[in-house]
Amino acid sequence: LRVRVVRPKQDETLIAEVVILLVLGADAGAKPDAPTWDRLFAGLETLAERQAVVKLLQADKQARGVLVTFLRVNKGPVGVDRALGLVLALGLSETADWAAEVALDGKSPVQGRAVALLLLGKLGDKRLLRRLAPLLTDTTPVGSRKLGPVTLKAEMRDVALATLVRLEGGE
Repeated sequence: LRVRVVRPKQDETLIAEVVILLVLGADAGAKPDAPTWDRLFAGLETLAERQAVVKLLQADKQARGVLVTFLRVNKGPVGVDRALGLVLALGLSETADWAAEVALDGKSPVQGRAVALLLLGKLGDKRLLRRLAPLLTDTTPVGSRKLGPVTLKAEMRDVALATLVRLEGGE
């Protein structure tokens, strides 16, 4: 199945075509391989860069619902961090509870948990403060960055603190 998902001046029909692809991709009998998943996500990520498409998607509650369900249940081999990154790019605030589940799940991949917290910092609200507070003691390493002679190291609690400050109303 080959579909061109980036076509100028056809954004209105594009959303319907994307929904059809997502429904087909979610079919239990379809079982797409890893390269197919990668192409599907790459296409969705490309669409997330087009403001006209994002605006149409945000206005279409049913299409958003299909996309959120697809991303939550059918990540395939691309991973939860890539699925949540796409949610963040599309501004799908209805995923806050899912993102909180991922962030709090110590068995989830670290990068996915960190992306979930970043998503919550942007799309979440104050009702999540108490729920996410336990992450302030999570010393799981998230990443490091060399800055001159110094290596900066981040832990899950650092990402959680930034998210909680943002949810509280700080910038």
